[in-house]
Amino acid sequence: MNQDNKLENKYVTNLSALSIFDHFKRLFKTHLLEFIATLSTVFLAIWGILDAFDFFGFEFSFYFPYGLIITVSLLIAFCTVAFHYYKTVPSGFESESRTNQKLAHFKRPKWEFKLTRNLLISKLSLTDTHIDELLEGQHFVPFKAAPNQAEYMSWLELRIDNIEKMVSVATYLMVFRLPGALRISKGELASELEILKSIETIQKLYRQTYKFEAELQEIKPPPGFERIHKLQENWSEVVRDSVNQFHDLLNQVIHANFKKGNVEIEFMITVDSPDKMDEFIDEMDKIITP
Repeated sequence: MNQDNKLENKYVTNLSALSIFDHFKRLFKTHLLEFIATLSTVFLAIWGILDAFDFFGFEFSFYFPYGLIITVSLLIAFCTVAFHYYKTVPSGFESESRTNQKLAHFKRPKWEFKLTRNLLISKLSLTDTHIDELLEGQHFVPFKAAPNQAEYMSWLELRIDNIEKMVSVATYLMVFRLPGALRISKGELASELEILKSIETIQKLYRQTYKFEAELQEIKPPPGFERIHKLQENWSEVVRDSVNQFHDLLNQVIHANFKKGNVEIEFMITVDSPDKMDEFIDEMDKIITP
């Protein structure tokens, strides 16, 4: 693997957010029929109650009941649709936490970065825990193959190719795919659904890092290759480290004191070789050149 591989993506964008006026427009656009229906129902109900009082001899001036009915009806109808708007769950977020649902729905300043950070944590933390447990020997992984030297060398070549391919995919997702989902496009706000889809793609790749580490424990190395085998542990850390770097970048954006207007955001991921790669190469040299 390359000793130092950097991928960088820099762009200028606006921080997307919805104003109170935007929320009022959205509220009546999505709940107008409910508002009208609620207003009519409450108006008729209160009018019926006042009419009943009138039947029993209570007298009201013409302007007082109408003014009261209209005011109360408007207030109740607005509060009803406002409550339903507040409880709205964006499409695709039905199974997400209420915190993430609110971030995606209300879209306050820097919402897209906070949402991305939260989703990365919620989607990937369990795999992180499983990998740590695997590396600490807490998971039983039975042997599935005991190759001879030639077979082991062929398997090792594929393993090196696979980790390089995995790193390439991870850096692309973290530097281009996910940042692209955060960016305002053609005047439209960042899409919470596209952010979610991007992170779910990363989640699938992240799960492959567990399988990659488990595969190492499924192979029983031939005599003399034990050291080579041991040095391959936790190679997938370079993939998980790229996610950690992105997480740190998100925190920097979230805590930065940006002013209104265009904001230049730079996403750069540095991928180093796995730990103990130099020792691995030295051991390989000893085997190839006795």
